This record gives sequence, structure tokens and C-alpha cells, in this order.
Amino acid sequence: MNRFRMAVSIFSVVLLGPMASSTVAATSFTTDAYAQAREVLDAALEASGGADRINALKSVSWEQKGTLYARNQSPRNEKPFAANTQESRSILDLENGWLVSENTNRFPTFVFSNRTIIKGDEKYAVNLVNRTFQPNENLEAVNFGFMHRLFPPLMLRKALQQATSLRRLGSTDLAGRPHEVLTFAWDNGQAVTLFIDAKSHLLTKYELLFPDALTGDAAAEIWFQDYRELDGLQVPSGFTWYLAGDLIGELEYDSVKIDQPVDEMVYAVPDGYTETDPPPTDLPKVTELAPDVFIVEGLANGGYNVLFVAFDDYIVVMDAPISSAVSSQAIAQIKETVPDKPIRYLVLSHHHEDHSGGMRAFVAEGATIVTTDANRAFFEQMTSGTRSLAADALSREPQKPNFEFVAGKRIFEDKAHRIEIIDIGPNPHAEELFVAYLPKEKILFEADLLTVPRSGPILPANEATIHFAKAIDELDLEVDTLVGVHGTVGSVSDLERALAAGEAQ
Repeated sequence: MNRFRMAVSIFSVVLLGPMASSTVAATSFTTDAYAQAREVLDAALEASGGADRINALKSVSWEQKGTLYARNQSPRNEKPFAANTQESRSILDLENGWLVSENTNRFPTFVFSNRTIIKGDEKYAVNLVNRTFQPNENLEAVNFGFMHRLFPPLMLRKALQQATSLRRLGSTDLAGRPHEVLTFAWDNGQAVTLFIDAKSHLLTKYELLFPDALTGDAAAEIWFQDYRELDGLQVPSGFTWYLAGDLIGELEYDSVKIDQPVDEMVYAVPDGYTETDPPPTDLPKVTELAPDVFIVEGLANGGYNVLFVAFDDYIVVMDAPISSAVSSQAIAQIKETVPDKPIRYLVLSHHHEDHSGGMRAFVAEGATIVTTDANRAFFEQMTSGTRSLAADALSREPQKPNFEFVAGKRIFEDKAHRIEIIDIGPNPHAEELFVAYLPKEKILFEADLLTVPRSGPILPANEATIHFAKAIDELDLEVDTLVGVHGTVGSVSDLERALAAGEAQ
């Protein structure tokens, strides 16, 4: 046998296995897993209204109302989570690819109310509280995907569209009933797991894997309840929502409409709204506020800032936003600005995961975490757990965090610098809440107490902002510059404007 024929023979044995003939087997594990899944999916489509009916959908709209639970965003870092009400409406024009999604969340101390508009090339994020809007090219994929996942017939239709990735995983019991378990890949490659009731053939729940800042690799679950027939489709009356096993939402559907005409004006920005500037394109970047005092501006697509101060022998950093990936960007910017000093301390303003979720990156740097003793268990959990979905430096070389617990006040000082870390809690936003005061520079760093927008009107003060203003007066802090984790650098006059706007409401 010549070398070429020998190579072909070896290739065939390695990749295809020994074969009695040149004919490839008609079935395989993959084709069997697909065929089994497809049988279950076809039954689910038929039970939900029929594949033809579902594929022919032109538009779907609904309203929702219920309760969300502020997991890792409550005043306390333990259960029960603070509850807030949510009201929302969604309109999907499936023929044209248009969407309107509106959510109003009422927390104990403030209200969020936002609308997303997608109409062809027109994509806007609308703030219904301060009556502003901003063009945003990044809205489409996330919002369309989320809306589809909240309406079971559309979820099943997406599984059919992604049939090449459809597989049966097996069977299991849920709520005492047997279920078939399928998986398929969303447009962005994310795996979705469907749990189909073996008797009714309706979608009971779905799961997504995600990297949770607190627990590590985790599942998000949506459970649908109490289906009813509407215009030939089976539609649930509501759903419950879990993250990493914690209940975070109980919502009911209302005013569901199938293939109903929609006034095109709902896809327009309301009259009288002010257009705000998009975030600068050069973010994130480092800005020096005073000698040796810097902020990393515009992390996480412009949403977060980090303050850091270069002392003689080390660096102190305030807050670790979102995740290891985002905070690693901050660390890189800090090292580029001050390359010859270690990051020795990370001061976390409060436990909320969007302000502490990147602490693992700083622990991997050897930084001591400055917090309150009440946060010990919370932050120890954040530095443990399996992290394969979002592997970081700490997951590759695990180490326990070093803590310094502060009760009331902690001062960092050398001959040229001074930072006073002050717990101004209990604040309505968080029971324990650090601010950082630099008396020589008259700079005060805060988190979630005042957001100075890059453009447009300032939001009216809420209870947390009012408490913050009173703390400044009671502590007799002389402040010229306010540095918030969100927004841009402001001043005491911005705080005064927010307070005045709140009183005018």
C-alpha cells in the first residue's frame, strides 16, 4: 500500500471508525437525540396551537403586573429581599421586526420607568421619569430575545427555527409530573433548556445558564402557570422567575392580544421629550481630578465609574463594578496610570452586586477588602463557588479574601493624602453605606445616591438622596466635587438641583 492510500485508510479509521462498507450509518447519537427532541417539540407546538398557527403569527402584545424581589439589591444582604411592584407592556410586530417594551418598577425609595422602541433603524431608549430619550444601536437583540422568552408559543417557534441545535436531554419529574427535557441554541449561541409536560405537552419552564456574581455558575428559571386558550393559542396566566434558586419575580399576564392592529404612534418617542447625548466613544478612560486622585470613567458601556487614589506606597480603590471582566478593565487602567504601586485596598461602598460583583479581580490582585462585618458572609460567598462560565484570575488561582472591617469610620493617610471612609448608613438604599471623603481636595465619592447625567435634566431627589444630603450637613463635610459611581462628575449645586426637583413634585 502506498503512503497516500495508507494515510486515507488511517484517516477513515480515526474519524469514521472501522466500517464494513463505505456506507455511513443512517442513524447516530446526534440524529437520535434530534429525532426524539423533534417529536416532543412537534407535540408541544400542536398542543400550543399548531405549528402553522404559531408560525403565521403577525403580532403579539401583552401587559404584565406583579412583584419583583431585589436579590442582592436590597437594603440588607440577606433574605427576605425587598419587594417592588412592576407594571409592563410589550408589543411585538413579528412581520416588521418592530418592538415596544415598557417597564415601570416602583421601589420603596424611587421609581424606574423606561421604554424601548425599535422600529427598523430607529432604536431609542426612553426615560419616562425625566422625559428624555437616547438613540441606542445595541437594543435590538437583547430585547427581542427576552420578549420571545416570555411568551411560550414564540419560545417554541424559536426552537423550531433553531432545529439543527435541538436535542433531547432526557426526562425528569417536575411538580410531581413527568417532563421531557430538550435543549436548543438561541441565535446568540446561548443554550436554552425546555421542560415539556409529558401529558399536556405544554411548556412548564425553561432554564438558562448564567454567571451569577454571588454564587458562580447558576441557572435562571421561568415557570409558566395556568394555561388558557386565546385565539387558538395556549397562553399562560403568569410566570414565576428564579435566579440561582432564589425567587425574584411573580408576574401575571393581562390584556394579551394576538394579531391585533397596533397604532403606529406607539413606536414614536412621545412629544416634548429631550434627546440626550450618547456616552462618549472614548470610554472607559482615566481622568485626574486632583494630584494623585483619579477616576476610571465609563466602565460597562458608560454606566460605572471607579475612584482611585495613589498614596506614596499603594493605591486605594473605591468599588468593583459588575463582574471580574469589568473590574479587570478598571485594574488595567489603574496600572497603566500608576504602574509602580500595588492596589492594596478595595473599599466597597455597599454590598449590591453591581458595585461589588468585580471584587474577585481585586482579591486576585492581593487587595484587602474594606467593608463592614455584616457583609463578611456575603463577600466570602462571592469569592467561592464554581466559576467555569466566567472564569477569572481567582478561579484559576483560588485564594481567600483578606478583609478589614470598618465600624463607623476608617482613615487612609500619608503626608500628602487623606481619605475618610465614612459609613452613613442606615440609608434607605443600603443599611450600611460607605462614602469616601477627601478633605484637602473637597471631593466626595458616593454610590447610588445622586446621578449627574452627562446630558439632560437631573432626576428628582429620592429618599436615599435626601438622607445623603442630611449626612453631608451633619458631618460638616466641605464638598466642592461629587463623584458618583453612575453618571458624570458633579458638584453640590447638582445635589441642590436634585433636592429642589424632588420638592417640586
